[in-house]
Amino acid sequence: MDARGGSSISILFGVGFIVTSIVSMNELVVAHMRLEMTVAGDDIVMPVRQGAKGECEPCQEPPRPGDPFTILTGPGGARRDRNAVSVIIRADRKNRKKAFILCHRNRQYSDVTHFLKAAGGRSRERSRVDDDLLQFKLIAPAAMERGRFGEEPTETIRTTVRNALRAEYRVTVTVTAKANPDDAGALELAKLFNALSKPGGGWAELIPFEHGLPVLWEEAQKQPQTEFIYREELVSHRTEKADQGNFEVPKGYTKVPYDQRCMPVR
Repeated sequence: MDARGGSSISILFGVGFIVTSIVSMNELVVAHMRLEMTVAGDDIVMPVRQGAKGECEPCQEPPRPGDPFTILTGPGGARRDRNAVSVIIRADRKNRKKAFILCHRNRQYSDVTHFLKAAGGRSRERSRVDDDLLQFKLIAPAAMERGRFGEEPTETIRTTVRNALRAEYRVTVTVTAKANPDDAGALELAKLFNALSKPGGGWAELIPFEHGLPVLWEEAQKQPQTEFIYREELVSHRTEKADQGNFEVPKGYTKVPYDQRCMPVR
């Protein structure tokens, strides 16, 4: 199949405890891919600060075990949908460094500038003091492993990160090993969500993968005598007809300043 022939693939993800479904990944070279995912991990959802009275009503509830979500990725960009919130990144030059966050419940959207950065770089959105205190660093050598997801070879990195405030996470990320540049948006979204939801912009720049479909993204936050685990796992995928309108903000949506308390991406 021609990689730009107008087909697309869907991928489903979700939140919660899951049994991984082994599916064939033979049709990766397509124009779009829809990933069907599920979120897995601890059944105790870590507290999320709710907006004060009069600020806003969160567009969606925090993820729960078993919550599904989907990612659509292709040469035009990538999009993630969970409940009432969608996040879109575009491949065109004008919007390449922006992420559009949509709340379908109230027909509003915000855009934020990417602050993903290359390893060793410094984000312009953070001051030097912020970097010193909040920036995560590797505290354990990164272990690389090879495996398989169905018929598709995979690569896995396992490591531990910590910042100066002693926030510590055990991190495991698995991606498909065969690189297809058109599918890079799915992994970019996973990195962006980490950057938006973690202090100091997270640790996405420490993940060495630039391409490959995300098969597993696990963050285990160390707590006294326990861990809180958040995990996203690939369940299935399918090809479908490409529609570039999937990467556009719908007409009639009102632009508002971004507030993570009002539009939580996770």
